[in-house]
Amino acid sequence: MGGGGKKNDTYRLNGTQDVILKGLHGKVGFAMQRLVEKATGERGTYFTLTGQFAQHYLTPGLQELATYYSNRMSYEEVAGLVERMSGVNVLSDQRIEQLVLDTAVTISETLAAATVIDAEEVPVAVPTANPTVDVYASSTAEMLLFDDGIGVKAQKPTRQRHEATPATGLSDEDGAKRIITDVIMLERSDGQYHYLCEGIDHHGDTLISLEACVRQALQAEYGDHVEPLNIVAITDGASTIRKTLEAIFGAPPVIILDWYHLRKKTRELLSMIARNKAEKEQHLEVMLASLWAGDTEQALSYLKTEVVVRNAVKHAELIGYLEKHRHEIIDYGARQAVGKAIGSGRMEKGVDQVVGQRQKKKAMSWSAKGSKALAILKVVELNGQWNDFWFPSEQPDEAAA
Repeated sequence: MGGGGKKNDTYRLNGTQDVILKGLHGKVGFAMQRLVEKATGERGTYFTLTGQFAQHYLTPGLQELATYYSNRMSYEEVAGLVERMSGVNVLSDQRIEQLVLDTAVTISETLAAATVIDAEEVPVAVPTANPTVDVYASSTAEMLLFDDGIGVKAQKPTRQRHEATPATGLSDEDGAKRIITDVIMLERSDGQYHYLCEGIDHHGDTLISLEACVRQALQAEYGDHVEPLNIVAITDGASTIRKTLEAIFGAPPVIILDWYHLRKKTRELLSMIARNKAEKEQHLEVMLASLWAGDTEQALSYLKTEVVVRNAVKHAELIGYLEKHRHEIIDYGARQAVGKAIGSGRMEKGVDQVVGQRQKKKAMSWSAKGSKALAILKVVELNGQWNDFWFPSEQPDEAAA
């Protein structure tokens, strides 16, 4: 097979091996010469020694199609689709599931190998975040950052065919474990968004952290910026998000508490604090008006002095919540008036695209590595990098253009 005279200078023959090559048009069987690389003594076929068809003699086209539709259908449905296209049973659902994991690990390893370092193995400085940004000025250019986590139901240990240890994560009210995938959306200089999630190894453990992925993206997109970036993070207020941002930037950037979550939290707690529905609506009208204007102190004063409390624990919880986030509560009306974002609806849609649409269907449950592998593939697709990954030789050479 291939290589001509150059192959004979590099390898020597060592018998033959029967091979079945699987592709979109079915299976092709043939005999391949077994070779020994003269310089190293490594044995294999020409394909294995040169790194071709590493995925058990599956063509790139077959792998691409199977992994692409794995984020749109169940593995069983993808196996059926491939069989219908090829005319034969080429891939089982288990093999497709493993292919998804193998591909996600390859992507993760590529990201990990590209950790931002200079020629002397010293980390390259990541652009810093401006500690103060005029969030009400229409003329101030901002780079928005959204961060959120989404959970899916974890498989019970007896159903984890490929995973020896139970998945970790949060629990539902019924005690069912949840696998949490954190996703960050970073606004690029062209106004589009870069999707990011952590990379994993074959066990589902972190190979490259979400923070490291964000630092790489910042360096790639804004590495030539000398001045600090006007990063504005719009979040639901989770403490884990603040920790993530601190890990990325050293200190948190400007953070805005998403109006939707602020309003929802206030409404939910007042429902348990107020004595009746009429009083709840009265309190909501006053407090939400103050919070919409960014006047947290007025809202707190009203809550502490004017509300007759039915549930003291929830009353204290709402006070603590507003005090904790007082520096993240802004004048939402003024910011909205200049056409700037006040909510994380874009992020809600983003995590749904990355995880929810495929993994949160009825009766589905996941291993940690299976859930995160699909998320990694979806992130590559949403970032417009899918064809670059699968068919790099077919992409136009930008340098020559």
